[in-house]
Amino acid sequence: MGFGCALALPKSKCTEPVIIGVASVDGTGAEFRYSAEDYVAAYQLQAAPSRRLLLYAVLIVLAGATFFYFATDPDFALWSLAWLPVTVVVWYAIIWTVLVPWRARHTFARHPLAQMPIRLSLRPEGLHSEHPRGTSTLLWKDFIRWRAGKKTVLFYTSPRIFMHIPLRMAEVGFPYEEFKAALARELGPPVW
Repeated sequence: MGFGCALALPKSKCTEPVIIGVASVDGTGAEFRYSAEDYVAAYQLQAAPSRRLLLYAVLIVLAGATFFYFATDPDFALWSLAWLPVTVVVWYAIIWTVLVPWRARHTFARHPLAQMPIRLSLRPEGLHSEHPRGTSTLLWKDFIRWRAGKKTVLFYTSPRIFMHIPLRMAEVGFPYEEFKAALARELGPPVW
């Protein structure tokens, strides 16, 4: 699609990363537009295995093992138990590679504010954003935790609600590493 994505209408199927502007005058911000792939990266990072998810998986396997052992023939239970972890891993892989990207693209296509250009600036007190609907500054104390991946950083305003900044913003001058350092300084180390 090329440069046309930057000029596309909000309901378009633009999936390319679109970088609109250049760094701000003070070197602390950049203007860009989210892409569907930014949303996929953020949703996949959100769905990536965490300690809590691994704990739940172990508990499910143990519960299944207990059920099969006491509810069925012990020989059948041992055979069934061998397939339980494999089944859990296969289902998780399907969800992570098929369902999560589909849901991310679906959400992006129906989120008109994400398809507008936005200018983000890093400030000592927090993250400042400017877009066609207005401006706001989210203070560091507004965030409760953060998580970093290869393509994006998620920062949470509640246990399940997050915002994200893609790595590609560094290409237009957003101080991505300084942003991660500020998150680490203000919120502590990233969660996994």
